[in-house]
Amino acid sequence: MAADFRKRFWIALVLTLPILALSPMLQTLAGLREAIRFSGDAYVLFGLSSAVFWYGGWPFLKGLVSELKSLQPGMMTLVAVAITTAYLYSGAVVFGLTGKVSFWELATLVDIMLLGHWIEMKSVMGASKALEVLAKLMPSDAHFNSIPGKGAKGRGDGKEIKMVSPGYLCKVSRALLLAYLLSVLASTAVAQEPKDKSAQPKRPGVSDNAELSAPAKVDINPLARDEEIAKRLQRVLNATEWFVSPKVRVEEGVVFLSGRVDSEKLKKWAGDLAGNTQGVVAVANRMEVTQPSVWDLGPAWSGLLGLWRDFVHSLPFIFFGLLILALSLGAGMLANRGAQALLSRRIRARLLRNVIAGGTAVLVILCGIYIVLRVSGLTQLALTVVGGTGLIGLVVGIAFRDITENFLASIFLSMQRPFETGDLIDVAGVTGYAQQLNVRTTILMSLDGTIVQIPNATVYKSNLRNFTTNANRREDFVVGIGYDDSINAAQEVARKVLKDHPAVLKDPEPSVLADSFGKATVNLRVYFWLNGREHSWLKVRSSVIRLVKLAFQEHGISMPDEAREVVFPQGVPVTMLEGKPAKARGPGPAKQTPAESSAAELGAASTEAEAGLYSEAGVIEEQARQVQPLKSGENLLQDAAGTASSVEKEQGTTNKGKEIAR
Repeated sequence: MAADFRKRFWIALVLTLPILALSPMLQTLAGLREAIRFSGDAYVLFGLSSAVFWYGGWPFLKGLVSELKSLQPGMMTLVAVAITTAYLYSGAVVFGLTGKVSFWELATLVDIMLLGHWIEMKSVMGASKALEVLAKLMPSDAHFNSIPGKGAKGRGDGKEIKMVSPGYLCKVSRALLLAYLLSVLASTAVAQEPKDKSAQPKRPGVSDNAELSAPAKVDINPLARDEEIAKRLQRVLNATEWFVSPKVRVEEGVVFLSGRVDSEKLKKWAGDLAGNTQGVVAVANRMEVTQPSVWDLGPAWSGLLGLWRDFVHSLPFIFFGLLILALSLGAGMLANRGAQALLSRRIRARLLRNVIAGGTAVLVILCGIYIVLRVSGLTQLALTVVGGTGLIGLVVGIAFRDITENFLASIFLSMQRPFETGDLIDVAGVTGYAQQLNVRTTILMSLDGTIVQIPNATVYKSNLRNFTTNANRREDFVVGIGYDDSINAAQEVARKVLKDHPAVLKDPEPSVLADSFGKATVNLRVYFWLNGREHSWLKVRSSVIRLVKLAFQEHGISMPDEAREVVFPQGVPVTMLEGKPAKARGPGPAKQTPAESSAAELGAASTEAEAGLYSEAGVIEEQARQVQPLKSGENLLQDAAGTASSVEKEQGTTNKGKEIAR
């Protein structure tokens, strides 16, 4: 049996490796989904999982049938139901049902259970082989020493008395003692079924589960007489106190038994006792089995007494179990704190530290529970608890797949740390400042002041842009000039505006490039860099567009609108009709000029409408403080590098932006 479990375990383990490699969930978490997937990989995964299910899970399927036939469901039933559910559901998903497959959970559960049963069967076989080896230590031949026999009065009668040699007695004694010690030690490795105790009525000193066996022969004298047989049996029956008014009569070696007894087992025991007595030829058992009354409360009272005795006997185990459980809880707490302290300098991700420390504490507590169950004699229940842990994990993984996926994604995000608290990021089409990362979602404060929660699995699998990692940010816009205007002149005017702007960085150098030909304009694209931590790219972009337009107007560079202005480079021919001279037209409307304003106001880097060029990060964070408070204890992110909080840092940036505006 152990060899069969070992063979199935190794074959199932080999098949599990490609199953893990082809599992979509594990591929996604590892970031290798596109690199490993191929056409038809779902069917290959189904075939490998089918081999593991039928070959590796066959012992559990047979055990399911056996346990259901005996109406005693146990560990085999639990495992068989779990792997069958996972296999049928995942197979239905492969062939069209909406959902996600669970083949890798199925394969790992089969591997774990095969390994556990292999180890258990190996320990049982090891105990049996140890007893066989000890049996071989017994000498096959006994050596006897002959000494003259003594008669009744001390005279030699010519007979010899056989005595075993003392040396061999020592060897036999040592072998028996060693066998007894090893059997006691081996008994802890063998799973013991708890024995049920019946509550049937019985007299003092009798147990229904006790084996009642009459002696093979009861010798009285070489020639037993009827009176001696009757007296001997009468004394034995009276001494047991199991019988009511027992009477024994013997005639010519035939024993007649009469009286009342509580069960057929005791009646049979009395008959066997009389039949095995020396000199008895036959037995006539006329004892009557009394039927208890319907209103007899003796069985119930006996059952209560049995329960009370069992409770009293189990009190030491209960106190010992509570002590072990309390010690395991204390050890689990110490293990949790020790793991936290040990990993605080080695692992930066707080969630990962908590998971490892919590797993260590749970493992210590489970060891304590296992010890309590083993000491209490509930070995099978202890094995069920150990195996049920993996089963519960499988059930939870299937039932709460999305929650589990978000939890794992939060672990990976806290390890990789693609953003910090207060960073401006863009993920899944949402742009905002990161406020919190918990075990379920990532919380952002969008630029319009709303709180947005994005599932961690979506954040981990989506493209993420972090605008705060690099302080410098490039912006651009397109401006169109007329075909009659000089491109070089327009580029120089725009470049001078960028060069003189206080929020535009000199390095990297700004640039103005010809982008495309429009229907009525030549389009120029203006590129410039700014410090995103100090300035708002929206406000700086607005300021640069305003100043470029003003500079183009001052230098006479046109910016035609293709929807309202049509240019005729070659002119338009006009035909005069006879008798209708053309009316002289006055000068056309004067070209509109910008509203009269002071030169300082027109050339200012920031206007009152733009409200300064400073970044809105501090304003948005202040708005975040006014909404429903977030649970800071669940935040897995840390503030960006620096001792000052983000509000204090942005306060300084705001003041700097206001100075630029002035």
